[in-house]
Amino acid sequence: MSTHSDDSMAEGSRVKEVCGDLFDAPEGSCLIHACNIQGSWGAGIAKVFKQKYPTAYQCYKEHCEEYQEQSVHHDIVDLQSEDEETLSVRLPLGTALVIPPQPEDYNNGKKKHWIICLFTSSGFGSRVDSPDQILNSTYAALEDLDMQLVMLKQPNEEMGDGQPPPGALFSCRFNSGLFAVPWNDTRELIDDLGLSMTPRAGWLSRFVTDLLIDPRLRGTTDIVHRVVGVASSTREETAAKFIDDFVRPAQKEECIAHGSFESLLLRDDIEVVYISTPHSSHYENCLQALEHKKSILCEKVLTINATQARKILDRAKQENLFVMENNWLPFLPISTEVRKYIKSNKLGDIIRVYADLSYGENPESWPEGHRSINPDLGGGCLLNIGIYSLTWALQCLYHTLPSEVRQKPKVQSLMSLYSAAGVDETSTVIMELASPPHGKHKAHGIATTSFRKDWDPNKCQDSVPCVRILGSKAELQVLGGPASRPQTIRIIPQLRVNAKSRPQMSGAKGTEQDYIEVINFGPPGEPGGGRGMFWAADEVGRSLRDKEVENKNMPWNETLLMMEILDEVRRAGGLHYPEAIEKI
Repeated sequence: MSTHSDDSMAEGSRVKEVCGDLFDAPEGSCLIHACNIQGSWGAGIAKVFKQKYPTAYQCYKEHCEEYQEQSVHHDIVDLQSEDEETLSVRLPLGTALVIPPQPEDYNNGKKKHWIICLFTSSGFGSRVDSPDQILNSTYAALEDLDMQLVMLKQPNEEMGDGQPPPGALFSCRFNSGLFAVPWNDTRELIDDLGLSMTPRAGWLSRFVTDLLIDPRLRGTTDIVHRVVGVASSTREETAAKFIDDFVRPAQKEECIAHGSFESLLLRDDIEVVYISTPHSSHYENCLQALEHKKSILCEKVLTINATQARKILDRAKQENLFVMENNWLPFLPISTEVRKYIKSNKLGDIIRVYADLSYGENPESWPEGHRSINPDLGGGCLLNIGIYSLTWALQCLYHTLPSEVRQKPKVQSLMSLYSAAGVDETSTVIMELASPPHGKHKAHGIATTSFRKDWDPNKCQDSVPCVRILGSKAELQVLGGPASRPQTIRIIPQLRVNAKSRPQMSGAKGTEQDYIEVINFGPPGEPGGGRGMFWAADEVGRSLRDKEVENKNMPWNETLLMMEILDEVRRAGGLHYPEAIEKI
């Protein structure tokens, strides 16, 4: 298998703006963000840092307070001066604060991350420094960081037991949000200093990590995966760095770095290409791969609209090539078991399916241009996370029906747009379909998604279902995690007794009630410590082995149906993407 990921690397450096979750960086990583010297992490991504690492925030705040009590200045270079004149600025401006992992933070379930504060502005809000001054301070702060990291990576007896040394540097587009400095300007400074920051490749790194976990750990003996090539959209060095970080630690076989997708596609030894570029690039990348006679596993959603998806699948059929959208949810063991319960009629006629996946975060806190809210990249909660809620509804109410009784659902929807970006922040979809397992009645599928609201605000995921499947005989609840990665199912029979005599649920999982059946599957990535993406990859391998162009658990007609529903919901809600990414 080969992989392809889009990136925005500048010539001469290995820094890349984050496409995935910055806080999902590996243990021991250094997370960089730009700060003011007033001791305030009150908005933007700084606010998220404060929420996730409150003890690190206290270290930053106390550091700022120390300098507020004593007015000390130092000289930094004025980058706008032809003769590299210096400017006198107040400390800690133009310096870096490196905060080691704090036990109070990582003992609460966080990873052991080093937090790096670059003091690039003296104020915040309306008192933020000018862009030129922020760049002057950034350059000085990066120089200071470089020196501190050299010292910290030397043997140090004071580091403490269990304290990881500073690892790879991870960064979002710092300075470009509330400080309003173009990212390219900041990146040029990083390039000039030669700092080595590890690319954060989002889904690509997660997928490759899962792919290379020993399949025998999950009981798979008929499929083995190998990554034979990685392509960067701009520079071969980027792909080489990714291979060093994520492929070589788990694979002995050679993996070749490519500086373009085209050069990777020219190889004859590739069975299937995994595409993890933003939504807006899927259509172009898939057509390019098909033109080179390559089978495809493409990240969800397959395309921006149904017309694009139909053209890709038509071309794949013409070329007799395998194509599948990498929606791993239907391939998880828990999903397979849920479908078995529905097909076996153990739940009776399905009356309603309700599924929700909502973040509970404020889009205002995300960096400017964040892919989840960027219309140029196909942003919005519907295409990014709403697809999981819709997948639950469709795999329960459509996939489980005999093909002869399946009908295209009637769809109604509501959508709230995030005015700052023009993409949806909350969407609700109601569908009417035939009722499994026989299709003799009607059933409703309700799929909800939101960036702002949380599916589990009290963090009681062991007791709060993210999916409820209501049948005439029993209700099946899916819980133990968000709808994208649940761990447990709970079956509650429809008791034909007076409600007052019905036993009361007392345990979080209902294990004390003999009328409730609970099956715990564990994390989707267990055993092996992954995220569960290997289940879908295994099925891709089997389909290729068996000369199939589509997989039975993610057939083309259901991919098209999903895209048609998404189109209908977007039309009703007034969500229109730029013509450049909608066109054929």
